[in-house]
Amino acid sequence: MITKHRNRAFIQMGIALVLTVSMVLVFMSLAAKRRQHQDMDSWAALAIVLYLGSYAMWTAASLTLARAKGYPRDFGGALFLGCFILGFCIPIVPVLFPFYILFGLEDRAKRRSH
Repeated sequence: MITKHRNRAFIQMGIALVLTVSMVLVFMSLAAKRRQHQDMDSWAALAIVLYLGSYAMWTAASLTLARAKGYPRDFGGALFLGCFILGFCIPIVPVLFPFYILFGLEDRAKRRSH
């Protein structure tokens, strides 16, 4: 694994995790406000921004992990397209994709001894 890209991907995954947890907390607050019939426009806008931000960070972490494993940028484009299409249909996919890349794909960048 290429260390520079691996470290960047782990930082991106950490940021994505923070955004995801905060998004869940905002959605829980939205649900509580809905039960009390309070105004929730600002919370709804914040929830949408957090959703898009966490989606983008999970996708960026996936692309960076693919680069760390030694896959070219072309593979990253196909990966992004697949994650983009599947991610909006099945929202858990962007969260699981970095783990698939980390544990499921072969490491093309490992050093070979002769």
